[in-house]
Amino acid sequence: MPGIYRDIPLHDYHRADLCDAVSVSSSMFRNIINKSPKHAFDKSSLNPHREDTETETEAMVLGRFVHKAVAGEPFDDDTVMRPATVGGFAYNANRKEWRDWLKEQRGAGKYVISPALAERAKGMIIALGQFPLVQTRHAGRIAGALADLEGPARVLEESAAR
Repeated sequence: MPGIYRDIPLHDYHRADLCDAVSVSSSMFRNIINKSPKHAFDKSSLNPHREDTETETEAMVLGRFVHKAVAGEPFDDDTVMRPATVGGFAYNANRKEWRDWLKEQRGAGKYVISPALAERAKGMIIALGQFPLVQTRHAGRIAGALADLEGPARVLEESAAR
């Protein structure tokens, strides 16, 4: 049924069969406007010849994280905060220990959130919480998301100090 739907979990939102007819995402609209309808169709799940070569960008991880936080969805099911150290070594994507850790996380279907990205997300969540519509619909969720965001960071800081 046509309309605007709220409170759709993110994993359902991205399902191709969510609607019984063709639906358009904001990403598709941006590709139509900023590039061309052909660019939009080339990347669309509606294109049977689409090549799924899209790599996970920081913006995609951030967007997914903020969406889930504001919607009140748990984000620890597919997201992990990057620890301060792995194998006793500070973050360095070129070290074998870190490459192995990142590969393990991705293999488990996890998206890695860096401390800097978590801070950006926190700022966005706080800013979103200032909008009246969001305050009305999601005030408790935003408070919970901020508390959840602080929790993993504290756990990581404590484990890194050991």
